[in-house]
Amino acid sequence: MADEIIGAVGQLCECLNSCGVPAAVAAEISSFFSIEDNWSSLQNSKEKLQALQTAIKNKVTKEKEKSRGVNAQVESWLRRVEVIIMDKSQDEECKKRISELFSSCTSNIPQRHKLGKQITKDLGLVNDLIDEGNNFTDVGDDLPLDLVDPIPQAKTFGMESMLEQLNQYFEDHEKCMIGVWGQGGVGKTTLLTVFHNQLNGCGNFHVVILIDVSNLEMLDRKAIQHTIAERMGLPWVDTETEDARARLLMKTLAKRRFVILLDDVRKKFRLEEIGIPLPNTDNGSKIILASRDEDVCIQMGAQHSLIKMQLLDNQASWISSLVTLVLMLSVPFILVTPSNGELRLSKSAVKAFHLLSMSQAGLWLG
Repeated sequence: MADEIIGAVGQLCECLNSCGVPAAVAAEISSFFSIEDNWSSLQNSKEKLQALQTAIKNKVTKEKEKSRGVNAQVESWLRRVEVIIMDKSQDEECKKRISELFSSCTSNIPQRHKLGKQITKDLGLVNDLIDEGNNFTDVGDDLPLDLVDPIPQAKTFGMESMLEQLNQYFEDHEKCMIGVWGQGGVGKTTLLTVFHNQLNGCGNFHVVILIDVSNLEMLDRKAIQHTIAERMGLPWVDTETEDARARLLMKTLAKRRFVILLDDVRKKFRLEEIGIPLPNTDNGSKIILASRDEDVCIQMGAQHSLIKMQLLDNQASWISSLVTLVLMLSVPFILVTPSNGELRLSKSAVKAFHLLSMSQAGLWLG
């Protein structure tokens, strides 16, 4: 009898709806008389939502394996889904109330109305979550990188003019490839290290990477790629080909405004073979390379922004080498400046000079 009455009223609701009764009113009536159907739909939707939750969690796990973060919207979605999926007690209670209410067709009408509205509301919420989850195209998010990974450096002397020139080229938007060249031992590596560390306060870039190329015999693509991947927090798979890694690095770096400093470049090589996009005024990235050969800098594309490293003058060379020596050996010493302005060492540091070439010692001690 109860089913017949409910069926008749349900048909009445459809008729009212087709006759122009407001949708809100029709929904209220439908929620009252369609409890069982809505309950069944809710359970089916929850099963779909749980399957979707599992699929998205698997995607999140893969992104974390790649050292990527999780999209904030995805995290919020997973938390909301977890609340619904884990609340088994509410399902059992609701199922029990439906069974009790359907024992009579006319009794407990207020409770029936309340339960019907709640089931309809839950069904809409679950379906909305399914739609939202299906619209996620990328569950991962790039983790924020430290702009600079500082490298220990010694005190520098006599490089102020070259640092200033490097800064001028660097701040010029048109200078995307900068070359530093000069004979071995004049301080190119030191200059790049100091400049690399100074960029820590520069907010115009996403990441700064210093790489030792040293390609006298052949280019070690794998080592360079590993340096970049490690700095960018990217996964490293030994079995992956260098070409595949290059494609991944190219894709990742293309999304960032980067500064890459290439030290000790002995021969020309193609940046794309490593996975480094060519810097230009559109992407705003910069590459600074150091080489012993001016021609190498030109071949790499730095012909319009070259810096020649000059030998330090005697006093600057004296101080720079002394500081480097003391930092390496931790030898206690005292600088003595006589009235004539000549710099000399105390006796406590004399023994350390046996580790230096006679030419340098002769230069220092006059």
